[in-house]
Amino acid sequence: MLIFSCFIFSRMGGYRMVNVTIITEGAYPHVIGGLSTWVHRFLNWCDKHFPKLSFEIYSIINKEKNTLVYEVPSNVKRHHIYVMPPNSDMYKKGEKPDIEYFCSLIENLLNGYELNLESIGIEKYKLMYFLKSKKLFDLMTAIYEERYSTLPFKDFYWTFMNAVTPILGILFYARPNGSEIFHSTSVGLAGLVGVIGKVLYNKNLIVSEHGFYMKELDIRLKNIREEWREIYRNIYLSLVKTVYKYADIVTAVTPVHRKYQMKLGLDTNKSIVILNGTDLKEFNPKICNNSSPTVGYVGRLDPIKGIHRIIRVASKVLSQIDTKFIIAGPVTDEEYYKHCLILIDELKLKEKITIIPRYVKSLDIYSEIGVFINLSYSEGLPFALIEAAACGIPVVCLENGGSTLFNDAGFVCKNEEEVVEKLVKLIRNEKLRKELSQKARRLAERWFNEDFSFYKYIELYHDLVTRKEPYITFTHGKQVTALFNKTH
Repeated sequence: MLIFSCFIFSRMGGYRMVNVTIITEGAYPHVIGGLSTWVHRFLNWCDKHFPKLSFEIYSIINKEKNTLVYEVPSNVKRHHIYVMPPNSDMYKKGEKPDIEYFCSLIENLLNGYELNLESIGIEKYKLMYFLKSKKLFDLMTAIYEERYSTLPFKDFYWTFMNAVTPILGILFYARPNGSEIFHSTSVGLAGLVGVIGKVLYNKNLIVSEHGFYMKELDIRLKNIREEWREIYRNIYLSLVKTVYKYADIVTAVTPVHRKYQMKLGLDTNKSIVILNGTDLKEFNPKICNNSSPTVGYVGRLDPIKGIHRIIRVASKVLSQIDTKFIIAGPVTDEEYYKHCLILIDELKLKEKITIIPRYVKSLDIYSEIGVFINLSYSEGLPFALIEAAACGIPVVCLENGGSTLFNDAGFVCKNEEEVVEKLVKLIRNEKLRKELSQKARRLAERWFNEDFSFYKYIELYHDLVTRKEPYITFTHGKQVTALFNKTH
């Protein structure tokens, strides 16, 4: 959670102090990733362009992720960490909760319904008192007998507890400080904290989504038992609906992303598209090495990023033409990383694929490659593609979320076979790489300037604080929609 104070010029004339709380979950400054990149760039941009702004970071994290991986800029004055799930001492602290009210929330969670959080108070509650209550046990028993009675009760019980405890921890203990605007950076737990802040202080809530939340959840749940998958999915669908209900504005990173939000029930009048961007001076064509046929990827080494797909594609490409592949980024799943290493070994690709299993400066990788590859299962509008395009590096990616914006910067493919075909074509043709390099840079200059993106958020803050009609539709947004229509 980031809190910054800024002076906003009001309609009545003069300046006054405005507090904005930005809430993050499993991200900045503890975990490297696209959302963390966005927050870090935003902080540094404000430090440069609005030096009077001051920030407080309040991050929701798992206890094993409490080290800092980013150097926060000078405008960050304080940093508070909320560790989940709550520790054993916190379970026993606080006031006695309204058992009936919280059981009604549990019932809605398990049914995928939106929550009514109007009765949430500023006080914190004893979680253990609620978890040991007879009413909660009776509710769980009734749901078990109605839906899951063919399965062991203890399996249902522990699945339920594992799924719901992080949410109960937020409902019972997370109480953000008062602000005029709460800005959640996801619709999950961060969104729930934003809703609590809005309800407690009767203020504004902005939610900026940077990915396809439910789609990514479905991907991560695909290998678990169907009944348990239903429990998890209903619970987090309930969170999404709740955040959409209470939010004043919800941003999407592309028109495709916005349509997805609409399908989940977001009110059209609350929705706005703001593209991600990057520093076009830092990421520039002087970095690109178009003479290099090396193919590269920068990002998390995570199952959802499809690293094994890149390895499979590399094997097929190398059977046709000689080149090298670089895969670089922090490991978020050790078992998956080991699986990727085994796959490289089985395909006899050790001499051709270099894996760097840690955070590296993306510019260091961009300077060594002539083609960028992204085969993720789910993306909003990935910074790596934006940065590669800004450096004039042609991209080859699968048709996924915001990737359709990059048709002019390379090749957006329907399947792995087409990816192999386009990579071979690019590797063999240096002239084509140079032509696409120029197009990629022009695309970045037109759409992906971070100044435009960040200024739009400042405008939203201003409009909400001064009670102006929010910028629901930008001219820029209409142009982006036209571009998407062109690429489909």
